[in-house]
Amino acid sequence: MNHRYVIGVYSLACPRPAFTFVATLVVLVSLLVSACSGSIKRPDDALTSTRDVVAAIDSRLEAVQDVRIAAKVDYYDEERGERVVARDVSLSAAAPASLRVTLSSFDKALASLASDGTDFSMLNLQENVYYHGPATVENLSQLFPLFLSGADFVRVLRGGFPIELLADGWREKTELGWNQETGRYRLEVATVDGGLQLVELTYPELGVAQIEIKKDGESLYTYEGKDFQSPGVALFPVKSRFTLVERDTDVTLRVEGFDANVEPNERIFKIPPPAGAKVVDLSL
Repeated sequence: MNHRYVIGVYSLACPRPAFTFVATLVVLVSLLVSACSGSIKRPDDALTSTRDVVAAIDSRLEAVQDVRIAAKVDYYDEERGERVVARDVSLSAAAPASLRVTLSSFDKALASLASDGTDFSMLNLQENVYYHGPATVENLSQLFPLFLSGADFVRVLRGGFPIELLADGWREKTELGWNQETGRYRLEVATVDGGLQLVELTYPELGVAQIEIKKDGESLYTYEGKDFQSPGVALFPVKSRFTLVERDTDVTLRVEGFDANVEPNERIFKIPPPAGAKVVDLSL
């Protein structure tokens, strides 16, 4: 954010005492230094209890049971040698872990993925190949490389943050702070493998603006959410970016349409094998 400061000009015909001028100059310099350093103090009415912050996120997730999103997606996966720009994507997600994702180009579906949280299926319409198997992180990343569990991706789409990899009792062990550089709440919580998950939340809305998963000082996974909108009880970023650092993958979603609590038919979270398609069992 750009800040503009206007320094008053005194009339030469009305000189002020030297000490008043010096005091005014000191205040103005202090304000300018604070602005240039990016220091944003915690507001007086900001939440100070970790329990209250986590409870507010839980309340939002309880209020938003499902979402339907139309977006553009860009993604890159160095290991697969894949790069896609401005592909149409439609997503339906329902708590706790149900997903339906369809990639299209010029109104023509190219591939569709579905999961009910337990089973996974995907149909590549270009090659007429049907994949099925368990809803693992790797299988759910077949369409584009998110590398999140179904439950965690659904939580993020509904306005929360990932919890699948957090240590037991994380709600009681989470530390709440304030990032003066960004003017956001900052949560720190241990992961099951001895790492750390950092979550930054906007003030005062508590939008999930940044997630970083680290271990041994190395960044493993990052997420960024920008330009939050709040239709009804929901809160979502217009732009979100998911990065798996160690694999050099990058997925960016730019939301063009968003609906919450549409109560989708559960049948959309399963794709039956079509006649004539090649079947690939990913559980083997």
